Amino acid sequence: LQTLFDSHDPRERLALALDCLPSSADTGNADMDEDDEDEAGGFFGSGLFPRRPRPPARRVRQGGPVELEVDRSCILGSVAPQVLSMSRAQLLRPVRVSYTGERGQDAGGLTRDFFSSFATAIGDCEPLLWEPTGRGSLQPVPASVAAAAPRGRHPCGLKMPDMYRACGRVFGLAVLHGCKLGRRLSRPFVRLLIGDELEDVESLQNELRHEAAEGAPDFRASPELLRRPLEELGLGGGALSFAWQVRGRPELPEVPLLEGGSRIPVNDENKAAWLRLL
Repeated sequence: LQTLFDSHDPRERLALALDCLPSSADTGNADMDEDDEDEAGGFFGSGLFPRRPRPPARRVRQGGPVELEVDRSCILGSVAPQVLSMSRAQLLRPVRVSYTGERGQDAGGLTRDFFSSFATAIGDCEPLLWEPTGRGSLQPVPASVAAAAPRGRHPCGLKMPDMYRACGRVFGLAVLHGCKLGRRLSRPFVRLLIGDELEDVESLQNELRHEAAEGAPDFRASPELLRRPLEELGLGGGALSFAWQVRGRPELPEVPLLEGGSRIPVNDENKAAWLRLL
């Protein structure tokens, strides 16, 4: 989003990001309740970003549509080379989507389906790039995890940073075409996109609590983690380390969050640093 909309101020980028988020209308609810309205309008719900009119919608420039062929078996791998090869002018033109091996012409439905399926697919099938939070939002994995991909490349052959650039372009295209993503972007990730980085560990824990699944609290978000010794919480004696296990890929070794991280146990002195790296 920052690459595609680098001329916009942070609050405008936030509004653009919000335009991608699923709404109550997507789930068949005609009316949005107060909580949903607060989530969509204020996003953080805490007064951090006051309500303000959204900027005018960006218009897709007229011209011949850009063809985008999507392979459902590898959505990101099939789309990334195509969107990365597009010029800025092409990114602002209408998109016409077709699916490999499927018949049918895109009158708008295939485009909407693609943007919805894209965010769902990368959350489910790209564990070296993305992971869903407990509440189902989408966020990048730690940088060291993406860097641990074989030869530093995605199976489609592109480098991992390029895959993130491709995802950013697809998110931007969704905004331009007025389409919803199939997953929300996680709140801490959106804060990074707009340049509002978390300043302290307590703020990070607040975001972890927000993204936790209902009825399944995230132990990392507990204030007790910072206040009490790890031994009292049953997390001492090397129960935690500075390493990351790739979700859904048990055959892969743990990825160190810093050099030698697999051999560094989390203790009361370094647990705050461990939280920041996660």
